[in-house]
This record gives sequence, structure tokens and C-alpha cells, in this order.
Amino acid sequence: MTWQLLESELAATLRDLPDEGFVIVEATRPAGREVRRRRLWGLLPGTRATQQPYVQLLRVQDRLRGECVGSERTGGTFPLTDAEHQQILALG
Repeated sequence: MTWQLLESELAATLRDLPDEGFVIVEATRPAGREVRRRRLWGLLPGTRATQQPYVQLLRVQDRLRGECVGSERTGGTFPLTDAEHQQILALG
């Protein structure tokens, strides 16, 4: 699938999304990043897992609300680089 086709299909899906419908888009490439998952607020040893970045969009009446993977810097678990964090902030 080309980027142009994906973009077109995603736009059509979002345009036709019913009220309270949602879409989650998860990256498959590049591979996810290793994260350390805490257990019991850090009291037990954590486990390591691979996490994929994602974006989720929810239709609320005539608006879309979006959420993207949270960086460790903002309380999330995904290890974003400084450049990636700045790119997300620039998007608003």
C-alpha cells in the first residue's frame, strides 16, 4: 500500500465515522521500541516489552478528538526522542 492510498483511505474512514465511533492507527514499521513496564507502582521488578506508537481518533458530534502515544516525559510509557516530541508539539 502506498502512503497516498493509505492517506486517502484514512481520510474517507474519518469522514464517514459515526458519532462516538473511533479509529486506532498503530505503526508496524519501524518496529516498536522496548519499554520497561512498572509493576505495583515500582515496588516489584518491572518487565520489558515492545510497544508500538499509535494514534487514536474519536468522533464527538462534528469534531474529531485525537490522542497519540504518550512520551515518558509527559507521564506516558513510549520512549520518544527529543525531535519526535518537538514534532508532536508542533502539530498542536
